[in-house]
Amino acid sequence: MLQELRSGLLRRVAGEAGFDLGMIPDGLTDGGIQRAPILSAIDGQWSTFDAARKERMIGWLAEALSRQLGKTNPPTDGEVERGTAIINARILKYGFKFENGGFVPVNAVGQIPS
Repeated sequence: MLQELRSGLLRRVAGEAGFDLGMIPDGLTDGGIQRAPILSAIDGQWSTFDAARKERMIGWLAEALSRQLGKTNPPTDGEVERGTAIINARILKYGFKFENGGFVPVNAVGQIPS
């Protein structure tokens, strides 16, 4: 889902998720903003993180994505809830749901098993 964001939002979301923005280029060229160097730098940082850091950051990344994906124009309340619903619609097929800042396993119909 990160790859689907507009180029100008990629660095902002990565920074909110805890990535080191000093290591992520702005992507500015004569023709505008290029996504490839930004995404490559994010992937490069991710590959250096240990499992514990990845586990922490994936929730932060989902929260940052929720805020961006749920925005409307003009702004209205509920952007995080809308963004979370978009994320959940995409990840349900993998057996997870994003809830309360973390990922939880769900059954085939999206319910948390008891």
